[in-house]
Amino acid sequence: MIKIPPPLADRLPEVQAFRDSLDLETDRGCAIIAASYVDDQLAEMLKAHFVESKRLIKEVFSGSGALSTFSPRIDMSFLSGHISKAVQRELHLIRGIRNKFATLLILCRSQSLRSNNNAELWLTLIIRSRASLAKRPSVRADLKPTEAHKEKVRKAARKRFATDRSKNI
Repeated sequence: MIKIPPPLADRLPEVQAFRDSLDLETDRGCAIIAASYVDDQLAEMLKAHFVESKRLIKEVFSGSGALSTFSPRIDMSFLSGHISKAVQRELHLIRGIRNKFATLLILCRSQSLRSNNNAELWLTLIIRSRASLAKRPSVRADLKPTEAHKEKVRKAARKRFATDRSKNI
């Protein structure tokens, strides 16, 4: 059994409740809400490491402040050493997925990723996640994605996400 450090263990019920709430959402809702949650957590992490100046922190994190949006929060988290380069890349990918979903005009509850041509975004996320896992020393070498495996995943994704484009608006 994995021992979770006390500060994280205290937040586990909150995180689990948030995770459970996503089960009620559409694909679009999950993408937007989950990315927003990560965005808020990055903001809180950064605020916790800044000197105490309520006025300046409010100014920097709101309106047109330097850290008012997800992208600069990701980059500042990387530059301040809170996240790795791999996490920075994956957070930018999550941000891109969130933006893609946020700009979709019509998405019914009955529709899913398949009907919205998001296969390439998800495929990229899957391959990058698998590749970043393979770079970790504790992961077995046979988990490293090969070109053959990447092509197999691409083929499966194309097949799974193939849609009748005449139905798209």
